[in-house]
Amino acid sequence: MASVLPRIHSYPVLANNSLDYLPEHRYETQHSRTEGKDSHFITIDHEISAGNLVARFISEGYAAFACTLTSAHSAYREVFVEKTKDLKHIQKLAWDNRKVLLPLLFQPAVVVLREIKDCYLGGDEGVHEIWQGSRVSFPKGSILAIAPFWQSQSTAQSILRIRKEEEIPEGCYEVVASVEEGFYFLVTASPQLFESLQNPGRHSLRHRDSIYTAAFAEGLGILNREFQDEEKWRNYHNLRSLHAELKRKKLKAWYEEDFSPNRAAAAFLPHKIDTEVSSDD
Repeated sequence: MASVLPRIHSYPVLANNSLDYLPEHRYETQHSRTEGKDSHFITIDHEISAGNLVARFISEGYAAFACTLTSAHSAYREVFVEKTKDLKHIQKLAWDNRKVLLPLLFQPAVVVLREIKDCYLGGDEGVHEIWQGSRVSFPKGSILAIAPFWQSQSTAQSILRIRKEEEIPEGCYEVVASVEEGFYFLVTASPQLFESLQNPGRHSLRHRDSIYTAAFAEGLGILNREFQDEEKWRNYHNLRSLHAELKRKKLKAWYEEDFSPNRAAAAFLPHKIDTEVSSDD
């Protein structure tokens, strides 16, 4: 059961797990992604149901659809805002793969464009009765509606962190477990390999992906050796997520007998195989 969003704002927020609005009022999004050589694109379909406060502010030009793009492992953060008076809108985001660190987090929302003061909430605003009869203000930039966020990569990819280490021999890498930030596998790579992993050429993508798969398998082997105790690994939310994904894929967990790190890693990050067979003339 989804948890209920607590009232942490001084104004109502439209969200799937919030009681601020009546159930018939919704903010929904869908997204699709296209990958290019250097740039990636994502298309977001925003839709607000009619007959509520958020829809009114959009129609009157006080609010706009937005999406916050954040790099989980760097300082990169950018908010893309698009003004429209339509309650349905398609937004296209683009970013340069060479300037961000993966994974990326996407958070769609509706934001206030300019301050709204002393707004009376009557019975026609779609808000829950706890808000009706109130007078509220909305600071510029405040969130009127928010949709679930998603990330650009799988659980396996997001649990891997890549770091450059000058002392690592050329072409080599090492994997260790870190219990910081909910747990992750730290992959320290030689400078040359690090650059190749961060900025692979078109013909190096399969090689990069195979290294990720092998590094993830090594990390799973660490779990198998050092995290057998459930009371230990359940303290880390990334391991709880990883455990849930293993079970969803009907795979053995790292603490179970006959667990295979290589099989599990390939199930998350399959090795890509060329289907074309070349032959010499």
